[in-house]
Amino acid sequence: MKNGESGEGKCVKSNNKRQRRKKLVYGLQIAWIVSAIAATIVLLVAGNRLLGIDKASEAISQGKVNANETEDTVYGQETDTEAAENDSSMDESVSGETDSNEGQPDLEGETLSEENASGTEIEKSEETTSGEQTENTEVVEENIEAENQISKEDQSERVQEILAKNNIDVNKPMVALTFDDGPYPKVTNRILQVLSDNGGRATFFVMGNRMESYGDTVEKAYALGNQIGNHTYSHKDLAKISIDELKYEVEHSSELIYEHAQEDEIVLRPPYGSRNETVSENLTVPMIAWSLDTEDWKSRDAQSVIKNVLSTIKDGDIILMHDLYESTAEAVEYLVPELIKQGYQLVTVDELFAAKGYTLEAGKVYYNNRIK
Repeated sequence: MKNGESGEGKCVKSNNKRQRRKKLVYGLQIAWIVSAIAATIVLLVAGNRLLGIDKASEAISQGKVNANETEDTVYGQETDTEAAENDSSMDESVSGETDSNEGQPDLEGETLSEENASGTEIEKSEETTSGEQTENTEVVEENIEAENQISKEDQSERVQEILAKNNIDVNKPMVALTFDDGPYPKVTNRILQVLSDNGGRATFFVMGNRMESYGDTVEKAYALGNQIGNHTYSHKDLAKISIDELKYEVEHSSELIYEHAQEDEIVLRPPYGSRNETVSENLTVPMIAWSLDTEDWKSRDAQSVIKNVLSTIKDGDIILMHDLYESTAEAVEYLVPELIKQGYQLVTVDELFAAKGYTLEAGKVYYNNRIK
């Protein structure tokens, strides 16, 4: 009996062990299955997120490609209708010293011009009150009189060369037409034609990044006797950028101008007319402002531009326009012969100041060539 009981007990114990092993295996299998399901869920969620990111990136990338492929943006290329819509954002005032209302393209994003090259947007109006403009003008004129006027006997060789090149009559009234933000062949070429037909010249303050597309237009303007000025590379507000950026904007654009026009003494018009002490101290070129703003960027109307000019023009004026708008070209086609008929010589900025014997100095701002 004892032996029987012993064998039976052993069987029971063996069965218990097998059951425990089965339970352990089942438990491990269940745990593995649960882990596999959890891992699958994690992978699916992560995969969906990654897929979403990829799709978003693809959409963004595609958007950029589409934008770049559109040939109607100013600092590259843009239609008149789109340019007009872009200009509607010119309503943010500029800090620092700023001259009145200079509308432009491109220009950090190009919302100011007829085109939009290199994606730079220009979204600021360039306004100061008439009182501020007058005060600035008086200060600059005093500086010119005290520091820059020289006698005819002491005129520099460069001044004499400038006057002799186009037979400037220093005793006759003269004005300087200036055009910012170009070149834009559709408009610039019309202006060049009427100037050439009437023996006049002007100064074109060009954008560096636009010269990369329209360098031949700059070369044509220079060959016809016009002056090529610097309007920076990408139309940044010089009073709001670092010294390194300032130097790049001005110097790189000057290099491009020299490539296309061989101008070795280049004058600068700061975008928006904006500058401060840091700008003045770090520039190696003179700055040219204006004394008559046609507000052509604002009106986009030829008759309004003509009225602004003829109602206020005076001997020695520097007139601000933009060779981006067909309405400006239309106005110029009337103004050039009319101003010549009224006895004005249409000269470059260099010629305007050379006629008074002025030597322009780096870092200083000039509004006109009149002396108090």
